[in-house]
Amino acid sequence: MRLQQILRLAKSSFAAWLALGALFIGFLFGNTPGINGVLGTFIDLSRSESFCRTLGILYLACLIGGVLQKLDLDSLICSRLSSNIGKPAAMVVVPFLLGLFPTVGGAKLSLVFVENLGKETKAQKQDLALINFWFRHTCNFANPLIPGTVLASAISGADLGSIIEITFPLMIISTVYGWKKFVAPIFPAESSLSANACKASLLLFIPTAILCALASAQIVIAMLVTAACAGLVLTAAKLGAGQAVQAVFLTRKDWKLMVQVCSVLFFVEVIKQTSLMGALQNFVHSGIISSTFGPIVVLVLATIVLSILTGLSQCYQALVMPVVAAVYPGQPMFAAIIVAVGLAAQFVTPAHLCLLISAQHFSISVWSIIKSVAPAIVLSFAFWLLFVAVIGSNFH
Repeated sequence: MRLQQILRLAKSSFAAWLALGALFIGFLFGNTPGINGVLGTFIDLSRSESFCRTLGILYLACLIGGVLQKLDLDSLICSRLSSNIGKPAAMVVVPFLLGLFPTVGGAKLSLVFVENLGKETKAQKQDLALINFWFRHTCNFANPLIPGTVLASAISGADLGSIIEITFPLMIISTVYGWKKFVAPIFPAESSLSANACKASLLLFIPTAILCALASAQIVIAMLVTAACAGLVLTAAKLGAGQAVQAVFLTRKDWKLMVQVCSVLFFVEVIKQTSLMGALQNFVHSGIISSTFGPIVVLVLATIVLSILTGLSQCYQALVMPVVAAVYPGQPMFAAIIVAVGLAAQFVTPAHLCLLISAQHFSISVWSIIKSVAPAIVLSFAFWLLFVAVIGSNFH
């Protein structure tokens, strides 16, 4: 019974356990061991531009989501989408398109729509969390705006377009498999009809969405600020100033999410600044020399470990991709494999912020999502590897 209570506490206080883990790791293995080093890491993180930008975008996304619900605009948008392309297709299209914007806020905004689309269906909270998380990230395999993919191209010397060309089939495979695995079982009577609508919608909206997503981070933030201000003005006009002020202060659920995101960011920052990263780098270089399976195996293993530890594509690219550039200079195939492995591993790491956001929004366990997603991403990746092995010689 005591063990069950501990496990239940770990599931309900995931962010707290993550923060304690960061304190423990930083205290023992930090570049400046001890409590002063840990506090210094936290202070430096809180002052960093990326930390403030991430929380700012998340705050704006929570604010916009709250305003949409207060004004019932999410219902109106979802109703229009459902009538035009069908509810099942809309469940795929919305998170997929918002996923093209590489921001934490996109995950929060898509949740509002997916939750609304799930009403009056047999979809459970677990199903909606999986749909939102899965389709928000399948587009990443062919998204030229993912920071880690851009970094991989710059470090390896491989053309970005060539990398995307190789990983593009993985986006198609994982999206189609996700449809069959997570969406079709909820709508068995209309799956085939909605599948056609889904394909048509993706073909119609993806080029437009990519063009929109090509805007800089500053323009994305400006768009969010504009939308938030417009939403607050509209809320004040329709529902009164009190409701607008209430929206500014968010909900208890939103603030809990902000705290959890801070915990994840703190954990990742501590990991990045410990001696463990140096040890892993030494392992990669020594493994490359002594490996009997070939350098790519060691590089793949290192990528998986780093991706799971940090949940950030920039980290494993910064460590692994220089080795790829040295061992496989100018070869996009190997750079693409490392990019794909890292992005796939991010589907199953609790350090991934979007996973945390999906779980928190629907009040379910992070591990329950990982348990459902893991087999799906492994199978999708296996099909892609088979595809690459068959036609790999056509890629240059």
